Amino acid sequence: MGKLSRIHVWVTVGAVLLIPFRVSLAATKSGETMLQQAAKENKHLVVLAWSSDDDTTKKLKALLGRARTSMATRALFHELKTSNATENGFVRRYQLAKAPLPLILVFAPNGVMVKAYVQKVVDEKTLATSFASPTLAKVLKLLQDGKLVLLCVQSKTTRHNAESLKAAQGAAADKRAGGQIRTVQLDPSDRACADLVAKLKVSASVQEAAIHIVVPPGTIAGVVKGATTPTAVWAAIAQAVSACSGGGCGPGGCG
Repeated sequence: MGKLSRIHVWVTVGAVLLIPFRVSLAATKSGETMLQQAAKENKHLVVLAWSSDDDTTKKLKALLGRARTSMATRALFHELKTSNATENGFVRRYQLAKAPLPLILVFAPNGVMVKAYVQKVVDEKTLATSFASPTLAKVLKLLQDGKLVLLCVQSKTTRHNAESLKAAQGAAADKRAGGQIRTVQLDPSDRACADLVAKLKVSASVQEAAIHIVVPPGTIAGVVKGATTPTAVWAAIAQAVSACSGGGCGPGGCG
């Protein structure tokens, strides 16, 4: 029967006899609860949101059924019907009431959404490649929270590592930043970070340290290479933000 919560309800019969009547309520989990559980288990969460049990929904349910077994060590899975009252919070948070359904949302362990498949049937292989590395998930979460990210790309073999990192940290600590700038280190030779390296389009064998200025929602607005200073980095940040504020940023970035 699984784990059930049992509540004893006393029913009055003819105002004379009290009969204990046992009601079993199956414990239900919402999307919000599953996000919390995924964080505790350090796993991704794959959510299938649907409204009608049409052919696409049935295929996606079958996909999740298979993935629960093949990806059990990497992810948790949850199916939700958007009209279910227990899902109201999740539906509001991700604006699913007006979204084209069914859809699959993939969340990293830190709660940031890393992938979405809208009215699309995907296979297990595609779903498995939707998970994000910890570094990519961290960067996406910072961007989601409205932070500007200074992505310090350097490895054991790149030149000017110390100067570059110190400059980025100094710029982030500047009072003018107002606590809205964060630094994240990325080793391009680390295979575990291959997804973020690919997004940056940098070589794993890059020879010089660089600071990539990433502004919300995810635009690479500038790059500062080699030995530099906090002042120089701050000037590059100001220029990047100014360009984006003036409409100079597009899908491919600024400039």
